[in-house]
Amino acid sequence: NSEFMTPAHDAALKPDLLRYVGEVAPHTLTTCAPFCAAPLHMAVENPESLAVIHAAIGSEAMVHTKCLLGETIAHQAARLHTYTSLEWIIEHLPHGIFSTCAPSGALPQHIAALFGRPAQLQMLLELGVDPLATDHIGWNVAHYAAAFGNRATEPRFYNSFVHVAEAW
Repeated sequence: NSEFMTPAHDAALKPDLLRYVGEVAPHTLTTCAPFCAAPLHMAVENPESLAVIHAAIGSEAMVHTKCLLGETIAHQAARLHTYTSLEWIIEHLPHGIFSTCAPSGALPQHIAALFGRPAQLQMLLELGVDPLATDHIGWNVAHYAAAFGNRATEPRFYNSFVHVAEAW
């Protein structure tokens, strides 16, 4: 897919280069190339890159830009191995981003459970996302944790889920 990528795509994980792209062509940061995510979505792996994009385009564009799968950067950060990007999003963007559904109806908490990410799930639950919210097929966090969660982390999912559910 590199033939479709722009300089903004190449800069996604290089904050110094990304800063320059944001100054001269900020619109390219949210533009999806054919068969490729927008640079914003590629930058999700690096909180420093997210900060640079935020300075260039602001919160509103970051919240509403979706990747080719129809997901926001909150969905993408929920599936990463590290939680630093999700921390950045929680700290810097309006929390309405966490109630945006992907076309499948999946919310970021579903994605965290699906990919076996207990730290991200705990952060989202502490933020106040609804653990009982369901997707288009009626599944909530517990369904995803049970069906797809990493076996090594499932008890932590259940403990997080039970803790929040008991607090309700």
